[in-house]
Amino acid sequence: MFDNYFFLKRLAKELEIELSDFRFHKAISQSRNELVINFYNDNREKFLIFTFQKLPPFLYIKDEFTFAKKNYARFFEKLNDNQIKAITIDSYERNIRLKFQDFSMIFLVRGSHSNVVLVDNNQTIIDSFKKSDEVINKNLNDVFPPSQIDYSFFEDENKFNSLFQDQSNERKIYFRILGNLLLEEIKFRAEKLSQNYFGAFKEIQNELQTSPLYIYNNEIISFYKLHHLSSQPVLSQNIFNDLSRIYFSIQRNEEIQTLKERLIKNLKADYERHFLKLQELKKPENFIDRTEEFRQSGNLILMKANEIKKGDKSVKILFNEKEYKIKLDPSKTPFQNAEEYFEKAREEESRLNSLRKLIILEEKNLEKIKLQIEEIENSINRKQLLKYMNEQNQQTKEKDITKNFRHFVIDGKYDVYVGKDNKSNDLLTTQFANPNDLWFHARGVSGSHVIIKISSKKELIPKKVIEQVASIAAYFSKAKHSKLVPVSYTEKKYVIKRKNMPPGTVQLQKEKVIMVEPKIPQN
Repeated sequence: MFDNYFFLKRLAKELEIELSDFRFHKAISQSRNELVINFYNDNREKFLIFTFQKLPPFLYIKDEFTFAKKNYARFFEKLNDNQIKAITIDSYERNIRLKFQDFSMIFLVRGSHSNVVLVDNNQTIIDSFKKSDEVINKNLNDVFPPSQIDYSFFEDENKFNSLFQDQSNERKIYFRILGNLLLEEIKFRAEKLSQNYFGAFKEIQNELQTSPLYIYNNEIISFYKLHHLSSQPVLSQNIFNDLSRIYFSIQRNEEIQTLKERLIKNLKADYERHFLKLQELKKPENFIDRTEEFRQSGNLILMKANEIKKGDKSVKILFNEKEYKIKLDPSKTPFQNAEEYFEKAREEESRLNSLRKLIILEEKNLEKIKLQIEEIENSINRKQLLKYMNEQNQQTKEKDITKNFRHFVIDGKYDVYVGKDNKSNDLLTTQFANPNDLWFHARGVSGSHVIIKISSKKELIPKKVIEQVASIAAYFSKAKHSKLVPVSYTEKKYVIKRKNMPPGTVQLQKEKVIMVEPKIPQN
């Protein structure tokens, strides 16, 4: 709408009414996609603003304008004190001209390639708002060549009517020039008001010269009456105030809609990821419970401990008229073998508890995402949507960086991250870990940096969890084949990485040490 040729043609007329006999004072830009031009006449000022921060570009007038307190660039100083002689639009081109005595300032409406140039009477560009190095001293038509379209289609009745009979791809360009709003009105008047298409078009063109600005529902505006709409319009009392109000409202609404679409698209992808994870967790084979089997094996070994010799690889035990064959570790005593089975029973029980917790967590995640999608769909608060977007971007950054680490979840809620090499160790410690996260490393040997994320300063991590994370740190170290490994741990804020330290090397200001078996916990 705002970059439609027929709209711009009427806009040029309104600009001429507003700026007739005004003189150029200064043209200032404080951003690369907006130019503000100050005109004066006696004691009055007006500001002509050309913005293409958002598309489509828009040209409007304000009686007052406050420049921001920041750097600016000045343009078109050759026009200083020159008086506007006329404001026109090039025939069937989106070029609005402000004509002065020896120069013309041309607003070129070209989407993201929009520009403002100053030309002399020979159409040589002598100054430019954008890309001055590329266009200055060149002829306007060489840099911005006129369209090669047969515009006689808009002047010849037979040709114009033929557009609606032969809608081939070559002719669709003419419909794009007309624009959807004008096209719908032409069709309506031709079909419902017993006119031919050309007659309807000419009638609308005549209205475009003098009609008020009509404002319809859903921020639809027009310089001709839209009979094809059922709603009754409001007549504008101040054309440029209403145009700018509606333009920026549309831009804001479009931005809100774009934000919603992006947010919901990301949330739906998250929903799919959590849904698939939940389906994986709920597989029947995950719920096979061997807790009692392991516990019974331990008890049977203890029952027959006197009959088992160290070095036996298995034992057959008859119990309740059923024979059990139990595997043994020949390097361990019967009591140690029994304890190993009891440990397996505890781990199996813990695994199932963790599995149930993870399922509950994923179900909560799915419900949370559904509520977020619903909230975003109903929101019209731009600031809140931008806040959501920043949060999503932060989460995406975290996801991107965590690709460099191994990731474990302890007890269904404690996130543990493990560096894979010296480079990822540094990344984990210096960029990813927060000051209150717990940091682990096998003491006295090279190995992975390991952290457990802490959600709150007041959060107390259970001793069992600390032991499990320390076991992970021991496992991903050069000491992984030892029976017991000393592991240092401390809050990340006490881990120092000095400038000249080799990759993966840090210094601890404070530490605790725990002895653990190197392993990855089953749960």
